[in-house]
Amino acid sequence: MPHHPGFIGQARFLTESGALIDVIVESVVKSDRAMQLFCRPDQELPRGLRKNSKMECVSVKYRTPMVTAVLESFAKKSRPIVDRELINRIYGQEGTYVHQKVNDNLVRIHSKDGRTGLLAPDHSATVNNYLDEGCPGLVLECSSLTSKALAIASMCGSYCAPRGLQLVLSPDPDSLRDISLAIHSLDTGNKRIINIAELEPGASHFSLFDSTTLDKKQLKHLTRLSSRLTRASGRSARKLHRLQRRAHAAAIAALGDQDVLMMTTEQAFYWLLRPKDPLRPCHIQELLEQKVARVIINDSQEVSEAELNCLVLLLSCPGTKIVSVSDNENYAELHEHNQARGGCSALELTKLKQNLPVLKIRSTEVCWEEEEPALDLGAVFDNAGERAEWEREEWTEECNRIFVSVRDSKAIPSGKSIINDGEVSALVWIVNRLRAAGYDQHQVLIAAFYEAQMELATTRLPVEYEVIMVEEVEDSSSKIVRVMTTADSSSNFEEMDCEKRCNIALSAHTDALIVLGCDDQGTASGWSNLLGRGYFNQVK
Repeated sequence: MPHHPGFIGQARFLTESGALIDVIVESVVKSDRAMQLFCRPDQELPRGLRKNSKMECVSVKYRTPMVTAVLESFAKKSRPIVDRELINRIYGQEGTYVHQKVNDNLVRIHSKDGRTGLLAPDHSATVNNYLDEGCPGLVLECSSLTSKALAIASMCGSYCAPRGLQLVLSPDPDSLRDISLAIHSLDTGNKRIINIAELEPGASHFSLFDSTTLDKKQLKHLTRLSSRLTRASGRSARKLHRLQRRAHAAAIAALGDQDVLMMTTEQAFYWLLRPKDPLRPCHIQELLEQKVARVIINDSQEVSEAELNCLVLLLSCPGTKIVSVSDNENYAELHEHNQARGGCSALELTKLKQNLPVLKIRSTEVCWEEEEPALDLGAVFDNAGERAEWEREEWTEECNRIFVSVRDSKAIPSGKSIINDGEVSALVWIVNRLRAAGYDQHQVLIAAFYEAQMELATTRLPVEYEVIMVEEVEDSSSKIVRVMTTADSSSNFEEMDCEKRCNIALSAHTDALIVLGCDDQGTASGWSNLLGRGYFNQVK
């Protein structure tokens, strides 16, 4: 039973005389204008308290969800249970567990085309924690879909253990497709990887249909079931779904032991909660119950508390580690969605309840050895005139991220949006410098936070250049990305308070990033951790 915002268990009131009263709430009646609490006192009431006395509600405590209370009682050993080492590892040995810091060495990975590269420090820390047997779990907050897919692929490709199955779960099968592509780009050795969520031939890598080890009879049977499902409905569709799941289990059993299984959370619960048939054992069910060593929950902000508790109870292999991954834990709409459906997300629960390290993943690229030298924006703008006044000797490495502080920056209202002519002038100047250096419209992506500024920039730039809104950047990428923030020093930065929009804007570049704005922009919550000198080089 997930936690509900109106499910109050205890309350504390302050009387007019200043006395505090603790009460136990037995029921709550809500209306549009008021809320009535029916309580019984938890202590002796003050003598001066009379009927209809005015009191101020100081605080309330919500009741602990039933499943969570059971889990906590298991962890405290106040309730008998069979071997549940996973619960002890998650909640700690009676609250005494302290996570020790793992090594901070950079992790080396190999690609399918023979290249060798080093992961960035944040991705390396993720892999090191994932491999460390002393770390009970991990929480990852990724800035973009690209960084999230790279983190999961690096973890899956680096982990090797005898009879240790890695389970990758996601509410959305499309996310698993992106992860499949990322894993396929790496050299994973002879690991056996299956994506059960892919039910069509050629849909993505690691699909059962694309396996070269299945015989023609099994592949033909799977293809025929998939084709019939596209035309079926009602009772016929339900029967075909059962036959398809049975065929999937038989196919995976024929493939032998797996190293990585990818499936949706709905599929995982189907196999885990499915009644056991002693006459016809299910291979997938046996794998999930006996072989799982690592569980990666993708988009954990969309997985409910009850679902996470269910996974904890059902995946009871000793030493199982759970990794909670999200692309942004501060996305307001998802938080409101979780509150509306009466519960917190798996991401929130793992951060609040579990003693786990929380890592923020910002980088989206790998430093490949013997690769073409990265684009150096400093070299592009060097000796470019008054607009690029910086000391080259201050830079000890190639510059591929620049924050441009726009001169003559003034934001002017334009309908419900705003425009900034000074910023557009700076944008046109940067476009000309990049074109002179050999970077045309095919290597450049321009994004704006305000619609009116997008339209103004489109009219001032050459016709072949396209300017898009930040929300449209999520499914795009380019060598060079330029972001127009439009706001000036007098703006309140409301449009830039959403960390998700800022992360999307900063994560689509592959070679270089240019952000145009004002010096005061660093006070905006979405940018405050990004506009430091450690991440951006400053240009005035």
